[in-house]
Amino acid sequence: CKATALKKDSWKSASVYVLTLDPSKYGKDFTAMEVWLSASDYSPVRLSTTDPMGNVTWYDISNIRKMQKVADAEFKYKSVKGVDEVDMR
Repeated sequence: CKATALKKDSWKSASVYVLTLDPSKYGKDFTAMEVWLSASDYSPVRLSTTDPMGNVTWYDISNIRKMQKVADAEFKYKSVKGVDEVDMR
């Protein structure tokens, strides 16, 4: 989704950025969408969606665990013995 607006706000005594998103990607499922990001590290803390009937649903995000370091080897393809591989680039 593309962001259409940005505002600074506070939630649970913390500073957040509220991004208003363009919901058109989801057809007629949503008429409005927002994502709330922590101002300290930009992690998502809250989401909201509004459906065509005007129902607003809030999703609060908590207990996020961030991986401190991921080894480069985790992103390297490892072929599997006995499986045909097709390069479709």
